[in-house]
Amino acid sequence: MTQLAQLELAAESLPPVELKALFAFISDRMKRVKGLENGPLETTRFRKPNLHAGAWIVAEDFDAPLPDEFWLGNDS
Repeated sequence: MTQLAQLELAAESLPPVELKALFAFISDRMKRVKGLENGPLETTRFRKPNLHAGAWIVAEDFDAPLPDEFWLGNDS
């Protein structure tokens, strides 16, 4: 039995008051996940390009393979 089927069975056995509270909880959670609790997200208006330009430098060996010690510890 899938988790969704288990949830549906459990929800069917709830009294109406608890079922209404469950739906309100799920609705609120879905709004938060989508970022719509206070309307659409407008994060782009707060971004300022090149605000910290040059604040960090990518190492020359950034894409190089990591040594075995990284994956296996110092005991290898």
